[in-house]
Amino acid sequence: MPDTFATNIKFPLALRSMLGMVFLIAIEIQMIYINSSNTAHPHPALSYFVVTWLCVCGLLLLFFMFQALRKATEIKWGRESIFLRNRRLLPGEIKWIMIDGPLIGIMPRGERIVPVNLCFRFMDNREQAMKELTSWAEVNGVQLKYKRFLKWM
Repeated sequence: MPDTFATNIKFPLALRSMLGMVFLIAIEIQMIYINSSNTAHPHPALSYFVVTWLCVCGLLLLFFMFQALRKATEIKWGRESIFLRNRRLLPGEIKWIMIDGPLIGIMPRGERIVPVNLCFRFMDNREQAMKELTSWAEVNGVQLKYKRFLKWM
């Protein structure tokens, strides 16, 4: 294994989350329409709640779109650490490296959900990058898990 290895990475595309937000926004718009057309028994508190929730879902949708359109960055790993998005991770700080198809997440110790800034997918030569990451994990005693995982925003 060479002393250092670097490759381009990108944030994972959160297509399921974006579709879920679009679905919630459509339901909330329908709820606002139904509540506004109900002149016999208006529920102003429900309208405020739905509009607030609509804004939250819209902001989350914008966040997911911003993450998907963000330019690629670089991940570097050497003998003793990984440098990812201006963060240095030592092997002792990493609980697992989780792999879900093209999606990779680094689970820090003490966390239950992978932080979104530690989720990525390789852009260049995925096979070579996976081999290098696997050999780095073996050398440094970091466990690899091949399964689905949750990401935290």
